[in-house]
Amino acid sequence: MPKRSWLFYGWIVVAVAFVTVAVGYGIRYSFSVFFVSIIDEFGWSRADTSLIFSINLLLYGAFGPIAGSMVDRLGPRAVIGFGAFVLAVGTALCALANAIWQFYILWGILMSFGICVLGYVSHTPLISNWFIRRRGTAIGIFGVGLAISFSMPTLTQYLIDSVGWRASFLVLAALSGALVMPLVIAFQRHKPSDMGLEPDGVKSNQADISSAKASHQALVVNKEWAAREWTLPRALKTYQVWALFFAMMSVWGLTVNVILPHFVAYSVDQGYSKMFATYVYSLYGIVYGVGSFMGTLSDRIGRERAGFLASGLAAIGVLMLILNQGNSTPWALYAYAVFFGLGTGLHTPNIPAACADLFQGKHLGAIYGFCTFGLGIGGLFGPWVAGLVFDRLNTYVPAFWMSFVAVMLCSVFVWIARPSRVRVVAGMAPKSKKTASA
Repeated sequence: MPKRSWLFYGWIVVAVAFVTVAVGYGIRYSFSVFFVSIIDEFGWSRADTSLIFSINLLLYGAFGPIAGSMVDRLGPRAVIGFGAFVLAVGTALCALANAIWQFYILWGILMSFGICVLGYVSHTPLISNWFIRRRGTAIGIFGVGLAISFSMPTLTQYLIDSVGWRASFLVLAALSGALVMPLVIAFQRHKPSDMGLEPDGVKSNQADISSAKASHQALVVNKEWAAREWTLPRALKTYQVWALFFAMMSVWGLTVNVILPHFVAYSVDQGYSKMFATYVYSLYGIVYGVGSFMGTLSDRIGRERAGFLASGLAAIGVLMLILNQGNSTPWALYAYAVFFGLGTGLHTPNIPAACADLFQGKHLGAIYGFCTFGLGIGGLFGPWVAGLVFDRLNTYVPAFWMSFVAVMLCSVFVWIARPSRVRVVAGMAPKSKKTASA
């Protein structure tokens, strides 16, 4: 049996990634709270103000292939650390903004680059380097950090109530610059081989390496596909990468980022207080963490089945949001938070793991970065269209129906990609002595 140390360093990699995305995406999703404060102060329309977030999402996706290639070439410590620095600078400068074009540049461009470089695009290939058999589990645990980020709006609302929205930007900037950047530089590592290890915690001696390779090969169904040197241009010629591109567009651009940026404003319109709205927002984040931790489920039942389960749960959540009318049905908001959190949380590790199953290799960062561009395309239209719908119709309901359709389409796109045709998940791997020994 392969020898293992008491703590595989890959879990430290996951822990640092956990903190990094908790802070980075926490700043992004605090937009829902800043959204209300900025409108109250400047009186801009919801469509124009939503465009700040739409630009952020579009460029977040557009920067994806660049960020992925940077990590592939330069390693995570320099690249992710630089992303934390850029995010800190952009967030701090938002405290000085007085015109909407300044928010377009700072939040829309500068902060989107920082979040992209320190986010999922960089961490998916990084964690995939460290884990194969437990890939869905590791990405799922890492994704709980993103769930924690949804609690940031509650902290941000408290800060805004206490010191104002401008000073709140400075506090969030300090979290990125003074906490995340040093942590990444000190502890993050690119590959197990950098520390004399193999994926999943096998020590580097010849017998153990042979056993580990035999175990990992047992997961491969299509050896010809898995043996290819996958580059981004080659991947773009496959329908699988485009299926994952549209899956990302559907679930993140046209579902999650239609609802979340507008959730606090929607709740206030329904008669709830801002603080109650942020509590529900945070509840969503907590349940999202549970859903993300369910990434281990995709290691047992397969990416395709997990995708259908995730979309079904999230769709129920959207229906609960549509059913909520006025402030007399708070149970509907709680139900939304639970179902939408479980569903979108499960999608979070499932799609990156599917991409890694299909395109594992030294160019995975660039390939996954391209898939993230789908999020950016959907994100350009999603939040802005929701704001425009409200400005014209004084309701978000048509936009929420769009989200319902989009999240169901996501599971269809994951099924079309069919990563199980290339690599079966660990829980479904053929049983053998070699497999069992790993």
